[in-house]
Amino acid sequence: TTCPPPISVDYADIQVKSYEENSRERYVCNLGFKRKAGTSSLTQCVLNKTTNTAHWTTPNLKCISAHPHGSGRTTVVISTSVIAVLCGMCAVSFLAWYLKSRCTSRSRGLEMDAAEAMPMTARTGGREEDMGTY
Repeated sequence: TTCPPPISVDYADIQVKSYEENSRERYVCNLGFKRKAGTSSLTQCVLNKTTNTAHWTTPNLKCISAHPHGSGRTTVVISTSVIAVLCGMCAVSFLAWYLKSRCTSRSRGLEMDAAEAMPMTARTGGREEDMGTY
């Protein structure tokens, strides 16, 4: 005889290893929660002899916040995928800035090269003697 899946408990999970009669399992409070003192995380698969059906005993587990509001501490949980996306966005932004700055400085350098290649002539008023043609 086997038990059905155990009932859910607020803020807790259970990983059942065996659904067989007399097997014992424990609930585990979720991250950021802890077992309230005086409650039990244990449940057991038992047989109801009257109905000849197996069921889990009702756990009296209460999971409470590990950081009550009065503690002054705030827990922030950020998934690794969010961190990866943020790092990727920073890297792309930096790369775009770097490439843009290189293109801007390169075009300025080309303008300077072109300006240096042009002969410098001084014209003072358009008179023939100033232009070197007599």
